[in-house]
Amino acid sequence: MSPEEIKAYLMDANPDAIVLGGFDDAIVGVVHIPCRGEVIIYDQEKMIDIYLGDDDDITWSEAVQYLEFNVFHAHLGAGTPVFLVAWQD
Repeated sequence: MSPEEIKAYLMDANPDAIVLGGFDDAIVGVVHIPCRGEVIIYDQEKMIDIYLGDDDDITWSEAVQYLEFNVFHAHLGAGTPVFLVAWQD
């Protein structure tokens, strides 16, 4: 499924789900969480890469710190997204 198809499915399944602007390329899918319904899943590493973009004024560590404080650890209610940390060997 494309990010647009995933977002369309999610909005039908859970209108309260939160979708973050600018991070479509980091969408992994949707998960059902009991008592919360369906929420979107983002790949954290891809989000960091997207946030960094072509900006040479920010380091990887600064991007991680910003996203951890403002996004990854934020609780925005029952529709809060899930952030995947993919472990690869």
